[in-house]
Amino acid sequence: MSSDDLLKRVPPHNLEAESACLGAMMMNSYAVDTVLQLLTDEDFFDIKNQIIFRAVASLRDKSIPVDIVSVSDYLNSTAELERIGGSAYLSRLVEQVPSATNVSYYAKIVLDKSVLRNLINTCSNIVDNVYEYQTEMDRVLDEAESSVFEASSRKVKSDFLILKKSLVEAIDVIENRKNQGEYTGIPTGFYLFDEMTSGFQKSDLVVIAARPSMGKTAFALNIALNIGKKNPDYGILFFSLEMSAQELTLRSLSSESGIPLKKIRSGRITKEDHQDLLTAAKKLEKTKILIDDTPAIPLNELRSKARRAFRKYDVKIIFIDHLQIITAGDPNKPSFNRVQEMSYITRSLKALAKELQIPVVALSQLSRASEKREDKAPMLSDLRDSGTIEQDADVISFLHRDEYYTGKKSEEELQKEKNQAELLILKHRNGPIGKVMLGFYGEIVKFMNLEQHRGDQERVADEMSRNF
Repeated sequence: MSSDDLLKRVPPHNLEAESACLGAMMMNSYAVDTVLQLLTDEDFFDIKNQIIFRAVASLRDKSIPVDIVSVSDYLNSTAELERIGGSAYLSRLVEQVPSATNVSYYAKIVLDKSVLRNLINTCSNIVDNVYEYQTEMDRVLDEAESSVFEASSRKVKSDFLILKKSLVEAIDVIENRKNQGEYTGIPTGFYLFDEMTSGFQKSDLVVIAARPSMGKTAFALNIALNIGKKNPDYGILFFSLEMSAQELTLRSLSSESGIPLKKIRSGRITKEDHQDLLTAAKKLEKTKILIDDTPAIPLNELRSKARRAFRKYDVKIIFIDHLQIITAGDPNKPSFNRVQEMSYITRSLKALAKELQIPVVALSQLSRASEKREDKAPMLSDLRDSGTIEQDADVISFLHRDEYYTGKKSEEELQKEKNQAELLILKHRNGPIGKVMLGFYGEIVKFMNLEQHRGDQERVADEMSRNF
């Protein structure tokens, strides 16, 4: 069957359900509010029914009682009464209602048919776009997936919750979290950070920024591994624009086994090391971490892959390493300067997080401004090509390691800073800002929770040293 033949077919609809909804609305005020919450005029297939629905909605907005008389009078005043078949048509709608108490069921039928019609229109538009933009495949695919996802994701709005019932449920949730140590978001495994943020929240864009060699990728990978090991059923999507999937895998094995990455890369491992690697691999293979290592991935392709992975693998969180390597469009047709391009990218990633209702964690580089200061600790203004990163992100954190900047420091200062990293939370839309201390062991590319007391810190370091 040709596409023209498909478009000539009568779209899905159910006139009986439409009539029942409208008839019930003219009989019962409860039905009016129920249907207005679930449907819009465009959900009705018959133009006459669209007109009547708009009339009912207008009457309700003006606090005028809705019945056959008021609707008829309203349509007469707008010169639309004859267009819908006169008062006789309104009378038939009321007479044919099986039961006003079933109006939610009738409205659900109308909504389902409306979604199917929208899906048909979406597919028709996709065909038109394919012919119109034949040389812009990425654009066509991105718009197609986005529009189909939007058309198929419309759901009936939930009803109100009775406060008394909601309070009981809330107390139960609080008690469970208290007993189980749970957070409202996805815990990272770094407990001080989780205490401040309650984990990564749905729909949040989280930015983790640092200068080169601070451990951005290692930190993001550690978080992904922590989440994956605790939640084996969670799909975790990791876009690695700089490192290959193999390199990330080697880093994961080093972090999990405690065997130095340099030793693993060289292949000079002992029999004991080999056994430790196998043990680590068995733990990691239970996770559902997905790696995409497409270099300089275009934004459209990234969003397209994210949507597919979300549906296929039940992805709960996305990591992107890193923002500055994403391309926003055709590099041969630069329409943005770099700051404008970065603004477009961060806005799009925030929109993606809201669309999929999952956190998106994006790594970012910093400008060299901090290198010129005596105090090397990063600031929000150091974000490279920042554009609207500060505005779009819900949480912005900076990784900083003082030990990287040896300078004129004494041996005592260097020893004090050894294996320490700071995570500076400088923006938190829904919570506090502050500093979290972490342990960092570069040989095995691993960040760890750092005990607050120096003695505990040394104990952790001693335990780690046994792996070298």
